[in-house]
Amino acid sequence: MAEKELFNDNHYKKFGDEVEDLMLLKIREKEPDAYNANINGVKNSDWDIKNSKELVNSFGIEIKADYESVISKNIIIEVGRADTGEYTGLSLTKAKYWNIVTGHHIIQITPFEIYRFIEKRGRTTHPDWILYDLKREDSKKYSHYGRVPMQGDGDSYTKLVYKLNYDDFLEYVNNLNNEECFVLEINEDDALHFDKMNAKWHFKYMRND
Repeated sequence: MAEKELFNDNHYKKFGDEVEDLMLLKIREKEPDAYNANINGVKNSDWDIKNSKELVNSFGIEIKADYESVISKNIIIEVGRADTGEYTGLSLTKAKYWNIVTGHHIIQITPFEIYRFIEKRGRTTHPDWILYDLKREDSKKYSHYGRVPMQGDGDSYTKLVYKLNYDDFLEYVNNLNNEECFVLEINEDDALHFDKMNAKWHFKYMRND
């Protein structure tokens, strides 16, 4: 496969679909009735996986594959379109949980806690957005994020995103460590592991921002 072919929309879709399929198998270990929520091959905009078809106690799960975060050390959270101002991603999500899969970790978190992290913790890689409280020794960890424009290689439009520092975000979720928000390490023999997916999907061509 030529380098220029690695970043077309179809390539990224296939990669994302594989991560969703593998995550569905894991989720079924606890939620045996879970199913892929896509409708006739069309992606469901509300969530990727539903835990049950029952009307009571059912909920949606958003699967976000961000293997590039292992290289860039930024977890990307989309919230809108830069060209039209439309809300997308986290701004519209109806999922109860987000599962962010990096190849090293599976990070489960609620949308509320993502926003809470954005407001209260983290470091941004874009100094123009940093609001330092110079009286705090840990001012960097408690600076606010700002949305920044970004168009990835598989994107058809420029997104508005938050870039969350990988290590700070991981620490935040580890400290929550409850039934709804937690971090799981991905074992080396797991099909979702970074090295196994790298061998198939050629991560050396991914962004390094």
